[in-house]
Amino acid sequence: MRSLVEMHAAGEEERRFVEEFVLKPHRGDWTLAKDHWTRIMRHIADRAKELEDMKSDEAARHTENLARTVALGLAQAYKCWACCNSR
Repeated sequence: MRSLVEMHAAGEEERRFVEEFVLKPHRGDWTLAKDHWTRIMRHIADRAKELEDMKSDEAARHTENLARTVALGLAQAYKCWACCNSR
């Protein structure tokens, strides 16, 4: 699974996601955003039933796509799933 830094370097769409995720809910704190991205990915990887029958590389891509969808929707509203679930 790719890190925020890897995604930021990967391309325009990924870069926009990372910037929104880091800048909006995490106010530019890359360390906090990195921790929360890892927690979101782990949560999805541990719970998404559709991943069980996939090969590992396919499951990793699918997990990242699911995590980006969830995280981006919340980030656009200046929220983060991990921030909300860390209390």
